[in-house]
Amino acid sequence: MKGLKNFFNKKSRNVSSKKNVKPKKEKLTREIAFSREKVRKIISLTVFSIICLSLLFNIIFFSKYQSIKNSVQASESHIEDELNQVEEGDVGYSDSVIPFTEDFLTAYYNIPRENEKRDQRLETLNNYFVSGFDTTTLETIEDFKGDRKINSLRYIETEQLGNNKMNVHFDVSYEITEIEIVEEEVEKEVKDDKDKDKKKKVTEVVEKEKPKTIKDSVEIVVPVVTNGQGYAVADNPSLTSRDLTANIKDQNDSIEGEDVSTTERENIKSFLNEFFTSYGTSDEKLPFMANVEKGLTGKILSSATIQDVAVNNEGDYQIIADVVYQNEETSFNSTYTYYLIASKEKNSYFIDEIKQGGF
Repeated sequence: MKGLKNFFNKKSRNVSSKKNVKPKKEKLTREIAFSREKVRKIISLTVFSIICLSLLFNIIFFSKYQSIKNSVQASESHIEDELNQVEEGDVGYSDSVIPFTEDFLTAYYNIPRENEKRDQRLETLNNYFVSGFDTTTLETIEDFKGDRKINSLRYIETEQLGNNKMNVHFDVSYEITEIEIVEEEVEKEVKDDKDKDKKKKVTEVVEKEKPKTIKDSVEIVVPVVTNGQGYAVADNPSLTSRDLTANIKDQNDSIEGEDVSTTERENIKSFLNEFFTSYGTSDEKLPFMANVEKGLTGKILSSATIQDVAVNNEGDYQIIADVVYQNEETSFNSTYTYYLIASKEKNSYFIDEIKQGGF
């Protein structure tokens, strides 16, 4: 009996002990499971965010890298172009080569008659040529009696050759006067040997100077070199010939807009007659007809003819007009072409702009 009681007491303690422990274990297990799930979500979200940020930074970095790369390539290309220009002789070139060549050609073409002045000319030319150039080979003029004078110089172009060399083209007008020695028979009176009180006529042959002048115009090419600070003529000039005019077909100026009616065309023509009358003399009516600061002076309108006229959707008129002006002090007439942009205000017109050479 006592052993049975002890058994039940022991059983009861074990049950009581299990009851006290088991609830605690279940509660602890639930809390740990919930925390792990939450931590897993946070970690996953963090890792995903890091991956997204990494991708974003990579994209930004690649874009920046590509931009920098393109910029560097463009800079390298620009530097290479600059170096190529230096190799081609652009360094040291400027418009100052033009007055240098003008001065050279003036000294080159002006040849005086006197031998002493000719020697001085060669000394002057020595200053223009490269060192060591023999200026005595420029011309053979020992037997030339006369002079050469330059009349005008007109710059055409500068042709780059590379290695700091260039050809400078000028159009030169000059004249050469050569003195020819001709023999002429002249009569003169001398004392008669037989009768000293009388004079007789005799014929003598005398030499006289007869100047002959010719005028010419040529295109001359002067080879010039530079060291970046100054210029020198590299060799003898050369002559060339070319026609600067070209056979170009007339390109009719097209204007935008719709054609105006015959009546409106006549109204515009009437307005243009008034406007160009005022424009030719800059009278007090001009500011009310056009947006111009000042017109012409001393020009009398002879006629104004419309070549073409059109109006666009905004109501602006494009007008091409041929205008004949006469100088007020002469009967001389000249024709001029004007390109006008005008607007209409009620029943009148106003010139908003005068364009030169086309729209």
